[in-house]
Amino acid sequence: MGHVIPIFNDDIYASVVADSSMVTKVPALEGRSVTSAQNGQAVFTDLMLTHDVTGSSYSLVFTLQKHRHVTIRTASFDSTLGPAARLVLVTNPSLSSESLSYLSQQPVLQLEDLGGNSLRDPNGVKTLLIPAALVVDGEEPKLNNNAVTPFLFTENKVSATLKELNIDRAGRYQLSFSCCGGLSALSSEFFITVGKPYRLNLAVQPTTTVLGVVMTPSPQARLADLAGNWAGSAIFVSSVTLSSGSTKDAPLGGSGTLLSFHRTQQTVSSQKGMAVFSGLAIDHAGTGYSLVFSSDGLVPVTSDFFNVSGPVGILHVEWNPAPSNADATWATQPRLQLTDKNGIPVICPCSKGTVRTVAQKDASVVKVTGNPEAYSAAGLAQFTNLGLSLSGVNFRLKFEFIPYGAGDAVIGFSQPFEIVPGRPASLKILMQIDAHWRGVGIYNLLAYCMLFTLFSLAFSVLPSLSLSFSLFFSLAL
Repeated sequence: MGHVIPIFNDDIYASVVADSSMVTKVPALEGRSVTSAQNGQAVFTDLMLTHDVTGSSYSLVFTLQKHRHVTIRTASFDSTLGPAARLVLVTNPSLSSESLSYLSQQPVLQLEDLGGNSLRDPNGVKTLLIPAALVVDGEEPKLNNNAVTPFLFTENKVSATLKELNIDRAGRYQLSFSCCGGLSALSSEFFITVGKPYRLNLAVQPTTTVLGVVMTPSPQARLADLAGNWAGSAIFVSSVTLSSGSTKDAPLGGSGTLLSFHRTQQTVSSQKGMAVFSGLAIDHAGTGYSLVFSSDGLVPVTSDFFNVSGPVGILHVEWNPAPSNADATWATQPRLQLTDKNGIPVICPCSKGTVRTVAQKDASVVKVTGNPEAYSAAGLAQFTNLGLSLSGVNFRLKFEFIPYGAGDAVIGFSQPFEIVPGRPASLKILMQIDAHWRGVGIYNLLAYCMLFTLFSLAFSVLPSLSLSFSLFFSLAL
């Protein structure tokens, strides 16, 4: 039996060896593998076996640094797997791929313990797409085929290989991977490029307009790939027509016709992948119009529905007046919607103008308090601080729309409403009492005194009111 040498303070080096020559993977130790002996003893505190083969046997070998011929080998022990410690991205996605095409290099991940041993997680790996720049509203990119990917044993290793990943929107991205309730990995940045021209897209939709008036802004069609990305600056020829539903069912009183003004044709040669259809108009009022844009060899596109109105013909007063106090601003204010004679909202620039209002009672005109004018835009006019100083019933507001451009004034009326008297603000009593002492009965004199007392009480009860009267006594002796 050996004895402890108290004065021994040399460094001792620890290493690990496999007990079987069949284990070809060279093991290693992590942690502090060199420690100094103190009073003849050396303590190793954080050694960890790595690069081992699960189920194989290993031994630790301790060597004196200054006496290499002195070694100690421990008894054999078996290697076992540790808990999941890290998610490793073994293969990054390909640097560049086309929109909606499979990534030419699909990501591969491994789950490892602290020793670098591959593990399996029954819940698999989840994948999240991270755009490298802010995403425009309505153009959220979509990562397809990103179902949870399991860890499988293939080619002597356990890994999760994603398959058939593709992205629709062109741009710069990263992929984030997660598993095991907190472990994650992040890919390097990669690019999704635009595909080949496949269809037409609308960069600017047609909007509600007035019959015979040119659509503003002008509709614009552009080249797009299968996913809808703008497909470059190629020149193409595009034409526009009314959709079949627009000429059959939508217009009121007949079928509309698509017109072109300003020497603009309904067939346009594009510039830099964009065809601008300026000067378009429709000659009949109606609802539910839509336009179809087409080009040879490309999938056509149909616009959103839009309305074609006549000029402003009706003022719809969206206001339910309630009894209000005189000289007070109304709690709810009148709001007007401008429509044509068929009730179609007029929201084009021709609805811009001034709406003026006055109050009417029978045949009399009464000025309102506050601002009697409101600006109309996009078919709406909102008043803000109207009120009325007179009280009474059966008042009505008369509105007059005066367009900024050409067009006639349009009149509208509100429902009848009531204005109740406001809170008392002043009390003015003018009375002259001439009292003649001689010849005045005692009862009349008492009545004068009681009247004076009532005035005094009123003044004391309502100190905020002004009270004025004159009392004259003249004594006829």
